[in-house]
Amino acid sequence: MLSCSVVTSQAFPTVSSPSHAVLQRRKCINSHHRLCSRIARTLARDTVRMRAQHQNRLHVAAMSTKSNNNSKKPKTVTEIKGILTDDIKTRQYLVTGELSEEIYTKFCRISDPTGVIWGVKLYKIILARLFDPQRSSVKLKNISVTGASNIEASWTKEGFLQLPWNPYLTPQEGKTLYTINEDGLICDHKQIWTNMTALQGIRLALTPTKQPQ
Repeated sequence: MLSCSVVTSQAFPTVSSPSHAVLQRRKCINSHHRLCSRIARTLARDTVRMRAQHQNRLHVAAMSTKSNNNSKKPKTVTEIKGILTDDIKTRQYLVTGELSEEIYTKFCRISDPTGVIWGVKLYKIILARLFDPQRSSVKLKNISVTGASNIEASWTKEGFLQLPWNPYLTPQEGKTLYTINEDGLICDHKQIWTNMTALQGIRLALTPTKQPQ
């Protein structure tokens, strides 16, 4: 009660006329109401603006997702065969790593006689770092659709590996078996060597060579 009387005495100084005190109190209350109304309008305006910005961000995100989905739309086996033909013959992906990621699943199973890895991004990095693209090449011998979800490509590749002892991979005959899932993407990439074993391939990689550089 004492604190209330102190606050009252400070906020509303004693005046001779009670009616004047009442008017002053009402004026303060009205000012307070106007301030509250102004704050409420500001908050409402800011809320509307933030909602609009949020909706705009959602729209942009939806359009981006739609665009990504369109780029990942299912392809026919024939279309994938055409892309693989270009990747092997023109882009030389088996010695450069420059393959078309959009036709593979993110965690595609990739294997050859030496082992298995998962993921096309990792495969691209390994190929780009393994072969010297300036001194390596791939020749596409044949590529064909062998089933409703299967493609087979046969090839010959040779070249130098990017290792200090300059190993040379003699012409390697092989084929790659591609399996396509129900989404129209390659989920399995199996490489087979037909003229050498895994051990022979490893020995070549470990053997120094004096072949022209």
